[in-house]
Amino acid sequence: LLLCVSSSWCATLVWAAYVPLSMSVVEPAVQQADFASLVSRVAEAEKSAHANAEPLRQHLEALLAEWPLCYGYWKRLTELELHHSGEGAASAVFERAVAAAAYSTDIWALYCDHASKHWVDLEQVRALFERAVALVGSDYIASSVWDRYIAYEVKAADASVPVNYSRVAALYLRILELPLQALESYWSRFQELSAERPVGELLDDAGEAALREELEKHSVAPLVQPEAEGDDEGARRLRVLPLLEARFSLTKSSHIAQNAHEEQLRRRHFHVRPVDGVQLRRWEEYLTWAEENAETMQVISTYERCLIPCCMHAPLWLRYVRYLEGNALVSQARQVMQRMSGAVFKRRVSMILAHADFEEAHGNIDEARELCEAAVSRQPPSLEAVLAKVNLERRCGRLGAMREAVDTGLSQLDGEKLALLAEHAARVERLLCKSSEQALEQAASFFERALKSEPANELVWEAALHHAIESIAAPATSASAPNGSDQSNG
Repeated sequence: LLLCVSSSWCATLVWAAYVPLSMSVVEPAVQQADFASLVSRVAEAEKSAHANAEPLRQHLEALLAEWPLCYGYWKRLTELELHHSGEGAASAVFERAVAAAAYSTDIWALYCDHASKHWVDLEQVRALFERAVALVGSDYIASSVWDRYIAYEVKAADASVPVNYSRVAALYLRILELPLQALESYWSRFQELSAERPVGELLDDAGEAALREELEKHSVAPLVQPEAEGDDEGARRLRVLPLLEARFSLTKSSHIAQNAHEEQLRRRHFHVRPVDGVQLRRWEEYLTWAEENAETMQVISTYERCLIPCCMHAPLWLRYVRYLEGNALVSQARQVMQRMSGAVFKRRVSMILAHADFEEAHGNIDEARELCEAAVSRQPPSLEAVLAKVNLERRCGRLGAMREAVDTGLSQLDGEKLALLAEHAARVERLLCKSSEQALEQAASFFERALKSEPANELVWEAALHHAIESIAAPATSASAPNGSDQSNG
């Protein structure tokens, strides 16, 4: 990195290659220790929650602030709020939960279950179910949400006068188009419903025509037999039931390749312990298949699902961002970056700097500068962060700000990092200012400050000696340059 910073394009290439290497390192022991400590505090607070709920509330909030994908702790917090503060407070917690983990089937199932039990307005509950299935309804294991939705509509149908199961049938029809693990089970249940209810509740005339048209596009529409012509119950049943079966068969055959990947995935929930290498490879292979074969929204859904169990694997976040950028979805890519650097990896300097690099690449220099400053402020001090801030200001032509960033770093760093920063800053001064006398003095001042901080640092002395030699050689080189050569750019 230090050898290439004099060239903007070269620095960019080195940075792009350098970031994933540092970010492939996960600190599972530290993370698990922190998680265990938070869990222990929650468990201890639960013992006295009946008398005083506030300590438990605070510890649950602290845990979820660090690990927002732990759906079981969201459930505990909602139960606590429901008991002590009422349904409104519990629903507010669920809203925070689905905002933090929008593609978590588990959290949506819990929220929908809560709404089904405690909300009075049918349309409000239905609206919540629709929000859920819009995000996770096509998930291979989305049956936990669909089952609750069906059960809710069955209860509503039984309470209606007259009893009408058209809403229930409509849900089954939607499910028959999805590559769910439980597709066979849903088809069996739909067949049972079909035998019990009038065909008009299963599919109206418009729905029949639309379904036949869809199946004809795939050349799988069943032929209409002579006895099925007509509008009476028997004739319509002879037409509709083969259509429904054809829809089921089409879905089943169309998703064989996708389901082959789904069946290999064993862990779909979040855990602080990183996924093993086998499961990580299977998710990566699935993402590759999706990028090559699926539509954009399905690919996005697959990435979001992947980043629940593989949340702590940094390169997958960057791969997701690159995919979104490649599809001109920069706004969505920025949102992913914000989640990555602001929540999941908010203490990892390399990820904050990756976000800064993204913002700079898209012309958002002020945001990039703020991110670099945030990285510099992290403890322990990071040479990587200081260099990123220095190089950003250099590329922006703000030499004063660049030198201030160097000064900040010299006051923070020590040992080898201190020497590397001083050496880097001196080299930049010589290259930018064409080894002018002012530049050499500025470069020398960096070493003076470093040595004032650590007089016995041999690496700083070595770098200072190298700078002195370069400074002596520079005037001789300048003097031998042909007349008219440009010595003024700075």
